[in-house]
Parts: sequence; structure tokens; C-alpha cells
Amino acid sequence: MELAAWSLLITFSFSGFTLKIADLSGELNLRNLALLSAVVCGSLLGILITESRFSSAIVLGVIVGVAVTGKINQFNLIAGVAVTFLTAVILGFVMPSIWLLAIVAFFAFIDEVLHDQFAGKSFPFTSFFSYRCCLKLTMLILAILALLPPIYPVGFLAFDLTYDITPLIFSRLGVMPRLKKFGG
Repeated sequence: MELAAWSLLITFSFSGFTLKIADLSGELNLRNLALLSAVVCGSLLGILITESRFSSAIVLGVIVGVAVTGKINQFNLIAGVAVTFLTAVILGFVMPSIWLLAIVAFFAFIDEVLHDQFAGKSFPFTSFFSYRCCLKLTMLILAILALLPPIYPVGFLAFDLTYDITPLIFSRLGVMPRLKKFGG
């Protein structure tokens, strides 16, 4: 089930947005919002797994890389992963490109480890590690080397960008203080 380029980018973007909402609301103990956003995110990621062997590898690689670090540790995130696989199976799981899955999983793992190691420290490459740039850079290199169709690195970057800017947008709009009141 190949999606049109614009649909693919929207799906990647909205999955990054809903994943960040799931993270933030889980941290604030907003169980209903955390679960709802994780289920929506899981559904979108499941759709991406069924889109092509490339998007399947990217999504599964990110899940594997992050899971190995132990960061899928809240009920809502576990439920979101379950919904991801359930959606993919229902819609027709597409076998991922194994080489791409391995690369994405490795660099997702590296990004998470380095992010944690350098968080809050003053170091010349702190920003690089804070924004988990290893996988972003790898995706761009794969596109430049023509090993990956350009739409997929752009989709991944859309996912990652929306994940990173969601808290900034929420902060600017004053959403976070209001959410924190509900979290109690």
C-alpha cells in the first residue's frame, strides 16, 4: 500500500507529533491523553510499516533501537507499540529492508545512549547529541548515496522534527502549564 508522497510525509509528521504528546502526557501522568495519543501514534506507525519495505525498516528500526535502551517503559508506550504491530498485521505487514532496519536500529540506539550521556553537560557536541543527530545524518547520507529514495529520509526527518518541535510549540502556546495542572 504505497502512499502518495504528501500522505507519507503527513503520516510521518503526525506520528512524531502524537509520539511526543504520548511522551509528555505520560510524564505528566495524564493517563487518558497518554494512552489516546500512543494509540493514534501506534496506528500511524502501523500504517507506515505497511507502506513499503523502506518505511517498514525505518519504523521498526526506530522501535528496536529505542526499545533496546529501555525507553519504552510506560504503559502507554507499550500499548502504542502493541497497536503498531496490530495495525501492521491487520493492514498487511511489509517485510522491512533488513540492511536499512539494522542501520536505523543501530543509530537510533546510539542517539538515545549519547543523548542520555550528554544531557545537561557542556561539551562541544552537546547540541548534536541533544537533538539525536546521528540517525538524521545517516538518513541524509543514505539519500545522497542513492541507497534510499529521498522521500523516506524526508519522511523520517519530518517525524523527528515534529517530535522535537512539539514541546516548543506547546511552550510558546502556553499548553504545557495547563497540562501540568491536570497532571497534578
